[in-house]
Amino acid sequence: MEGIDEPTRPRAWEDEQDGPSLPRPSPALPAWALSDAARAARDGKSPPEDEAAEGDFEGNAGWASGRKRARSDGLSALLSRTTPLLEAKSRATPAGAVAVGAVLPLPRDAARVIQWHPNGQLVLVGGNRHLYIFHTAGKLVERLSKLEIGARVESACLTSSGEEALVVGRDSYIPQIVSLSTERLTALRFLDTRGTAEYRNGRRDHSKKDFTITKLAVRAGDSSTSMLALASGRTVKLASLRTASVLGGLAFDDPVCDLCFPSATTLAIAAGRKVLLYDIRKTATYVSTFKDDAILDITSFAWGPRSLVLGSSSGVVSLYEEDGKGTTPGDGGGFSLVKGFMNLTTAIHGICLGKDRGGEPLLAFFSRSQKAGFRLASLPSCVVVPGFPWTTMRHGFVQSMAMAPTLPILSVGERQKVTNYIL
Repeated sequence: MEGIDEPTRPRAWEDEQDGPSLPRPSPALPAWALSDAARAARDGKSPPEDEAAEGDFEGNAGWASGRKRARSDGLSALLSRTTPLLEAKSRATPAGAVAVGAVLPLPRDAARVIQWHPNGQLVLVGGNRHLYIFHTAGKLVERLSKLEIGARVESACLTSSGEEALVVGRDSYIPQIVSLSTERLTALRFLDTRGTAEYRNGRRDHSKKDFTITKLAVRAGDSSTSMLALASGRTVKLASLRTASVLGGLAFDDPVCDLCFPSATTLAIAAGRKVLLYDIRKTATYVSTFKDDAILDITSFAWGPRSLVLGSSSGVVSLYEEDGKGTTPGDGGGFSLVKGFMNLTTAIHGICLGKDRGGEPLLAFFSRSQKAGFRLASLPSCVVVPGFPWTTMRHGFVQSMAMAPTLPILSVGERQKVTNYIL
C-alpha cells in the first residue's frame, strides 16, 4: 500500500555496488616491466649517451649484449633438440612401434581360442559353436572354412605335423580331431575321461565336472608317437595319436589348471600352487617341483628356454629365471624371481612368450575379467610397453591371446573380432 514502508528483507544476492571495491592498479611497474634505462636510473648508474638520447639500447648493441645473460652452446644444442631430454636406461618397446596388422571378423561370435599354424599364414579360431580357419598375410584376411563343433571351444592345438587340429568343447569328455584339408571331424573315443567307477555310480553332486577336459597339449616335433596330454579335474592322461592308445596317467591333490611340454622329454603341470615337472621318455617319472609361497593360486603359466612365467588369481605375473642350481639343465629345480608384474587386478587367464621384429623376447598376458585387460612387456628389461593397448582401439573383454611362432604377431581375441598386432 502507498504510504507504508515495507520492512527490508535480507537479500540472497549482493549487488556490485554493495561489494568491496577492487584495489586500484599500482602506478609502480614491476621489476620485469622496467626498461634497462629505467632500471639503470633507479640503481643510480648512468646509461650510455646514445641511450640517454634515444631512451633505449638500439644505438649501443655492445653494451646491451654485455648486460644480457650469456647462453652457452650446450644449452642451445639441448633446446634445439626434438627428442626428449630424459631417456629411459632400458630399451623399452614404445607403443608407437606396435602396429595393427589385420582384424579377423567374427560376426555374432567370440574368439575363445586362437592357434597359429607354424607356416605363419593360417590361424585357427575357436568360437562358441564353430571352428574358423583364416588365411592372413599382412592386412589381407580371408576366411577359408567354418566348422560346427556343437559346443563352445574350450581348448585347441595343432598336431606335430600341422595337418590336423585337436579340439575340446566345453563340458566335454571326448576330444575331437579335425583335418584342415578335408574338414572332417572325428571323435577320439579312446580318450573318454568318464571310464571311472565314480561316474558310473550316478552320484547326485557336481563331481561329473571333475571329468570334463579343461586343457590339451601336444608335444611339438613328435612325428613318431604324436604324444598328447589331457587334463581333466585332478588327473592328467598321456596318450599317443599314432597308436590310438593311452600311455599312462597322473593324479594330483589339486585340480590341474594348465600344462605344457617344455621340451621333447619333459611335461610340466600346474596344479594348485605348484608346478611339477615329469620325465616322459619311458614312463612319467617325477623330476622336481617348483613352488612360490607368495603365489596364492596358479591360473596359467608359460615355460621359456631358460625362464618360467606364472600367472596367479590375484593378477600378479611372476617372471623367474634359471639360476643354475638345478640337478640337470631345464629340470626346473633352480629358479629365482626376476620381476613381478602387477599391471592387472584380476585373475590371469593366459600367458604368451614371443619375439619382436628385432629378435628381442616379449611377454604378453591377459585377463578375461576386465576390459582391455592385456599387457605387453619387453624382456629382459621387464618393462611394460607404456600406453598399450591404445584407448582408440576400444577393446572389450579379452577372451584369448596367442603369439605366432614364426612371426612377430600378437593376436588378441574378443567378441566379434581378432586383432593382430605387429610387434
